[in-house]
Amino acid sequence: MIKKSRKEFEKRLAKDIKADRKSFFAYARSKCKSKVKVGLIEDSQGNLQEDSRVKAELLNDFFSSVLTREGDSDIPVLNPMCGVKLQDIHVHIDIMKKKLIILKEDKAAGDDNLSPRILKAISDEVAYPVAIIFRRSLDTGCAARLANS
Repeated sequence: MIKKSRKEFEKRLAKDIKADRKSFFAYARSKCKSKVKVGLIEDSQGNLQEDSRVKAELLNDFFSSVLTREGDSDIPVLNPMCGVKLQDIHVHIDIMKKKLIILKEDKAAGDDNLSPRILKAISDEVAYPVAIIFRRSLDTGCAARLANS
């Protein structure tokens, strides 16, 4: 019965792989014999460190010492685009709704802290306001102006 149950579970995972990749790969990782771990790291005094925090600090110190720090004096200055309009891009509410519906629910929230699961669930209600925000951003060329207008 256990073998049969496992086989059915694996079939369900394979069948739902497009909708739920996270579960499939978590199961595949659990079946892997080797577990990837950072081994002991030797500090500058020759002592082997096993504490995760200490190992992270040692690795950080090492990589910081071997990387080249670039100067910020040669960074090009970009002119703001606040006078340019992108008028040839059409923002349609139904396309916005379709894009919201196909969001992957298991992904992390964006800068707005809105979960893709929530955006997907309220796609009918937010498609129009999101389309307006996109259009206004394209018309003004500045996302910062959205809050002021």
